[in-house]
Amino acid sequence: MGRETQTIGKWVGWGRALLAATALSIAACSSAYREQAAPLEQERVVGSDACLDIAYCAGFRPFFRPGSDPQVGAVYWVVSNQGHACIVSDRDFVRAVPGELWTCTSSWRFRRG
Repeated sequence: MGRETQTIGKWVGWGRALLAATALSIAACSSAYREQAAPLEQERVVGSDACLDIAYCAGFRPFFRPGSDPQVGAVYWVVSNQGHACIVSDRDFVRAVPGELWTCTSSWRFRRG
């Protein structure tokens, strides 16, 4: 019985070492991944638009995402020369100038349909 206990003890020791090594690898890789986040893309603004109620906004309908967008409320967006839209705050809405590059902090939306 003493020999079996030693064998089990070795396996437990190896298991703990493997678990520790795996945890360190995950921590190292995840921090490296966060540091190398993809840069935000800039697109040239060609226009902007707004609606007081997103539910009745025909101009925003091609960019609407039913699962994540709110069902009511105002919406402001800028449109790029590539036909993408970016939802912006009311402050950024007035700052967007046609012809200038814009970095969309949420994500550029592709036209649906």
